Amino acid sequence: MKIRKSTPIYLILILNLLFPNFIFAQDRLAVMNLKASGDIKQELGDTISEEIRNQIHKLGIYEVVSQEDINELAQRTATLQKIGCEEDNQCLILFGNKLNSRFMVAGSLAKLKDKYHLAVRLLDTVGEESGAKARESRTCSCSKDELLQVGRVLAVQMIYNYYKGNPPGKNASSIVLDMHKTKVKSLETVLEQTREDNIIEEDRGFISRYKWWILGGLVVVAGGAAASGGGGGGGGSTEQQPASNTETGPVAVAW
Repeated sequence: MKIRKSTPIYLILILNLLFPNFIFAQDRLAVMNLKASGDIKQELGDTISEEIRNQIHKLGIYEVVSQEDINELAQRTATLQKIGCEEDNQCLILFGNKLNSRFMVAGSLAKLKDKYHLAVRLLDTVGEESGAKARESRTCSCSKDELLQVGRVLAVQMIYNYYKGNPPGKNASSIVLDMHKTKVKSLETVLEQTREDNIIEEDRGFISRYKWWILGGLVVVAGGAAASGGGGGGGGSTEQQPASNTETGPVAVAW
């Protein structure tokens, strides 16, 4: 029985440094500007798109197509915006082929009352199974600066989900399998860090949004308890209260 040995991680890293284009051949990826709808200016969608573009570029996995190249080709084809190509997957695949870009990222930005809804998707433009491979979306009541951070988180989450859900085939060599595992682990680390940097995480959103109401309620309750305890001093009860083990007064709540 033949046992496949795992390639040492240090060897993968050394080969990547010496032959980056050979070991980790980078696919081209193009990020289309998000389509803004509702009460949102397109400039905001373009700004978030640039954040997504920069975040994916930092991952070092893809050769990210510049917005200038996208605009130049769109002007030459004169069809992208006219036919609403950013909403049609098949059109995006054809446009990606013209850009010589294997992957395309597209999405939308909308606003309903005080809530933003941001959605992005990753498309593979090559082969018979071309189409959307990963999707992420988020709805939040947040500022525009916070929305930029949401875009960065969704970008990393989308790429991570794609690689985690699309491992190499069974006939892949051990070095390809190990490189894929290394890439997934690296993306997982970046994703956790990006989530930690996210200032509107859902698990602390309630506290952040209503902290002053909560603090006010605590002050009222503490004040009522103090008043009821002090009011009993002039009455008829002669029972002595047990002595306190500490000499400090009430603890001040610092937020």
